[in-house]
Amino acid sequence: MPRPVTLFTGQWAEEARPRSAAVWLVLAAIVGLLLAGVPGSAEASEASGESGRRWVASWATAQHTTKGSLENQTVRTIVHLTQGGDLVRVRIGNTLGTEPMEIGAVMVGLRDSGARLVKGTVRAATFDGSRSVVVPPGEYVVSDPVRFATTQQQDLVVSMHVPGNVVPSAHDAAFDTNYLTAAGAGDHTGDLDDGAFTTTTTSHLMLMAVDVSTTSARGTVVVTGGSVTDGAGSRTTGYMGTGPAAPPNSRWSDVLARRIVAELPGNAQFAVANAGIGGNTASRECAIASGPYSNVEDRFARDVLGLSGVSHVFVYAGTNDLGFGCGADQIIAAFTRLVERAHARGVKVVFATITPRLTYTALQNEERFEVNSWILRGGNCGGVCDGVMNFDAVVSWSANPNAIDPRYDAGDMIHPNADGYRRMGQVIDLGFLAGESSPGR
Repeated sequence: MPRPVTLFTGQWAEEARPRSAAVWLVLAAIVGLLLAGVPGSAEASEASGESGRRWVASWATAQHTTKGSLENQTVRTIVHLTQGGDLVRVRIGNTLGTEPMEIGAVMVGLRDSGARLVKGTVRAATFDGSRSVVVPPGEYVVSDPVRFATTQQQDLVVSMHVPGNVVPSAHDAAFDTNYLTAAGAGDHTGDLDDGAFTTTTTSHLMLMAVDVSTTSARGTVVVTGGSVTDGAGSRTTGYMGTGPAAPPNSRWSDVLARRIVAELPGNAQFAVANAGIGGNTASRECAIASGPYSNVEDRFARDVLGLSGVSHVFVYAGTNDLGFGCGADQIIAAFTRLVERAHARGVKVVFATITPRLTYTALQNEERFEVNSWILRGGNCGGVCDGVMNFDAVVSWSANPNAIDPRYDAGDMIHPNADGYRRMGQVIDLGFLAGESSPGR
C-alpha cells in the first residue's frame, strides 16, 4: 500500500506549511516526536529556486460534498489555467472522506478537445517519487513538481486513476464538463483519445487545485462567497436567461482573470482561484446547514488562505445571510473577522456590494443597503478593508433597484447571467492589483 505524503490535516491551520513524509521522519528523529498529525497548508509564495519565482494557484475549487462512488475508474478533469508557468503540481483531496483514498496514477496533459489530449504533452505526476499515493480521510496531498510548460488561459487536463472503491469528495457545480471511464475500466490516465471516457459529470471530483511555478505572477487572487461567486447562472445569456448558452468560464472571476492577462504588465500578473460554494453565508452564525463547508468563515483557512501564493481575497458574500434571516450587523461583523484573519497573513481583502433579489423583503433590503453603505464608505469599508467592487451598481435595474436588470438576470431573480457576470468582472479596478492608489471603481 503506498504511503500518504504531503499531508494537510482536517484542522486546516492557517499558519502552517505542507510537510512531506520524508521531512516528518527527519523531524521525528531529531525531536523524538511523531509529527505526522501536525496541520499544514500549501499557502503563501514559497519559492521554487530562483529569485522572484513563486507557486500560485492557477486554478482551484472548494470541496463541500461527496459524489457517488468510484471503482477502478479514471477521472479526467478539465482545468482552465488563469496563469502559466514551467512547473505544475496538483492538489488532491479526501476532504469529506471517511476512509483512506488510494490514487493509483495521475497524469497531466494539454487538452485537444473534449476528453482528448494533445500528443506529446502527457506527463506523470508523482508523490515523493511514487506514482501512487494514499490520501487519509479529511486530508489532501500535493504532488511533486512536474516539469510542464503552460500558458495563460490554457486548458490543462488532470487524469486520476482510482484502483479501489472510494466515495470522492467533490465540488458539485463545475459549470463545465468532466469525464469518467466506466467502473472497472482501469487506468486510462495516459490515453490520448477519449474512447474509454464514456461518462460525463458536471462536478469536480477529488481535484482541489493546480499550482504553477512562475516568475511573472505576483500572487493569487482568491475569490470566495456563495453561488454568485461559484458561477450559478453563468452558462445563461439574454433577457431573463432566455438566450443561447454561454461557454464555460463565464463567471465574474473568469472575466477578472482574462482582464488581468490583457491589461496588466507581463511581469505583474496574478492567478485567479475560485473558492465559491453555492448556498454559503459569510457568517457561521447565519448558516442554515451544519458543518465547515456552509459558510466562508469556517472554511477560510482551507479554501482561501490555504491556497498557494494568496495575496488578495475578493469576497462576494452576504446574500444568503440576508436570505436566511441575518441582519447587517452580523454580516459586517463576519466581514471584519475575515479581514482580521487575512491581514494577519499580509493578505489584502476586497468586498463586493450585495446585488438585489426580487424576493427580499423591505426589511432585508434595508439591511442590504446598510451593508453596501458600509462597504462603499471611503472606498475601503471605512478603513477596515482594502477595496470595493460595486457589483450592485452594475446589475441592478434602474426601474427597480431591488431587482436585477432583466437583461442581466439568469431567470431566477437571484443570479446574474453571463452578461451580468461580465459587467461585474469589468467593474473591478485592476489599478488595485497594479499597486495604484485607487482600490475600486
